[in-house]
Amino acid sequence: MKAINCFSSVVYFTTVVQRSATSFLIQSTHQHHDKVTKTTTATTSSSITSVLKKPRKQILEPIYSTKGRNDNRQSVTSSVISNLAVLALKLRLKSHSGVSCDVEASSRALFLASSVGPVTVKGRAWSSPLGLTCRAIEASVSECKLDMNAVVQRQKLILTTPAVGKAMVALDEVDFGNFLTHPLLEKQVPKVAAGKFEFDKKSVVVQEQDGHVIFYGDCGGKRWKCILKRIQSESSRSPTAFIDVSHVEISDTSMRPTTENKNLTTEAAAADQDLEAIGMELTMVMTQFFNDLVFELDGTFLSFEDMKIHRPKGRNAQVLMALGITVKKFPSPGVAF
Repeated sequence: MKAINCFSSVVYFTTVVQRSATSFLIQSTHQHHDKVTKTTTATTSSSITSVLKKPRKQILEPIYSTKGRNDNRQSVTSSVISNLAVLALKLRLKSHSGVSCDVEASSRALFLASSVGPVTVKGRAWSSPLGLTCRAIEASVSECKLDMNAVVQRQKLILTTPAVGKAMVALDEVDFGNFLTHPLLEKQVPKVAAGKFEFDKKSVVVQEQDGHVIFYGDCGGKRWKCILKRIQSESSRSPTAFIDVSHVEISDTSMRPTTENKNLTTEAAAADQDLEAIGMELTMVMTQFFNDLVFELDGTFLSFEDMKIHRPKGRNAQVLMALGITVKKFPSPGVAF
């Protein structure tokens, strides 16, 4: 009789435990979901036993975990910043065939430093209001520290510290000519004893076989040929640009000077100027100018790092320019570049 009573007590205790476990699981599930779903009233003893064998942390983790919510916040923040960047770029471009911005964000970086990154901007066939163009561009920075209050409240991107990274730009002959004669570049062109060098945007030739870019310009009433090359000096590990400048005779209409020099006769020019000496001076000055050039686009600073001649399939040869990029602020609305 005692054995029967003991067995009955065990059965009763097991039943109570199973019912309690079922009630706990149903109640926890109701707390996790906004809408309550109907649960089957019959639960087998084997399934309950298998659940009870799991560690408590493993049972509760799917219910109380915040991993999904953090991922969702990151996705929303990245999308907001990406959309604001794309919109800002499109408003400042005259035309384009594509603008994209990929933003990666972690909840830790957002919370501790209001930081996102890496950030990558890509585009094709960009044209600015002042005529700066390119076939393709890709710029990337490892980190962007933003004023998140401005992002949320004013939908505006404001950097709290400069963002530093790399950029790659593809230029065809027309693009390179537009770059040489852009108003922001013309202001920085240095002067030599013979005067200021004036580029000819229509004379650019990209030579794939030699890996050179040839262009022409005028200085001191004379026509000059410039050959842009990539060189690797022994004293520096980094490649540099070298521009060999030499005087050329005007032999046809395609190489006429862009400046008026009617008052200068051939005899006077030969008497007043040593063409070889001027060519050497221009070579030195133009080479240094190109390597030290910092091209500013209203808060974005670009500097030369490397170059390569590339021919895309079915297209003419292009110049691939590797640039260093520092973004101190995003371009202001209404400022043309």
